[in-house]
Order: sequence, then structure tokens, then C-alpha cells
Amino acid sequence: MSVTTSDLKSMMNRVRRPDAVAAPGALAIPSAPIPPQAPPPPPGEEPVEIEATASPAEDEPTDIGTVLAEIMRDEELITRILGILYRAKKKDPHGGAVAIMPMERELGIPRESATFVLNYMKTKHIIEADDKSRNSITVEGIDFLRARLSLKS
Repeated sequence: MSVTTSDLKSMMNRVRRPDAVAAPGALAIPSAPIPPQAPPPPPGEEPVEIEATASPAEDEPTDIGTVLAEIMRDEELITRILGILYRAKKKDPHGGAVAIMPMERELGIPRESATFVLNYMKTKHIIEADDKSRNSITVEGIDFLRARLSLKS
């Protein structure tokens, strides 16, 4: 198949113009917005790299009351998760591990809500995960739960 100069010009015009209609059988190339670029630095100055990162909680309020309420919800979730794992360990002292999906169903929360709290609990060694990603309470976790529940009484 030979391509003529006029064919090439026609193809280039379709690529350059997003409103151009492609010929039947031609590949449609989706047009993506081109990110704005910073102007070049004045002569004699070094270019400065600026990272464009958005805050993960950019649209959430950051006042202390909101943060405190979020921490209190996490504390409640930790207690509920430890309660589930404690009961599972009592039923099966040599196993007693619970997968995340049954835990999500019992707690009525999505996985994203539990992931942060579970990672925190693993780091604090109050729970541990087995090779099948099932969680179980540790001795430190049992002591943590007992201390927490005795404070609420």
C-alpha cells in the first residue's frame, strides 16, 4: 500500500483538528486535554520543578472538631473489630481468624473504611494476618480490648 503526500496531509489534518471526522475504517484517536506548561524561566535562571500534588482530603474540612469526630469513629471501629476477632478466637483458640469480607458484612462497612484501621491495628500488633489475609487478635489485642472496655464501664 502506497501513501501519497496528499493522504499524509489529510491524515495530519484529522489528527490536528479534534472536530475532524475520521475516514471509515480509520482508528479513532481520543483527544486528551494537554496539561498547561509553565513558561520557560528567564535567561540565566535555573528552571524550578514544582510538584503538583493535591491534598488527599482537600475537600474535607480540617477543623479540629471534624478530625476528633473521625478519630472517635475509628476508635469505635477498632473496638468492634477486636470484639469480632475476640469472639472468633474464643470459639477456636488454635485458629479463630476472620476474613475481611465476613467482617465487613457484620460491621456494615465498606472495605475502604476498614483498611486504614486494620493497617493501624497490625502495626500496633493488636491483630495479625495469616497467609490467607485472615485477621486474628493477638494477646496484646486482647489486653488492649480489655483495657478499653474497662475504661467505658
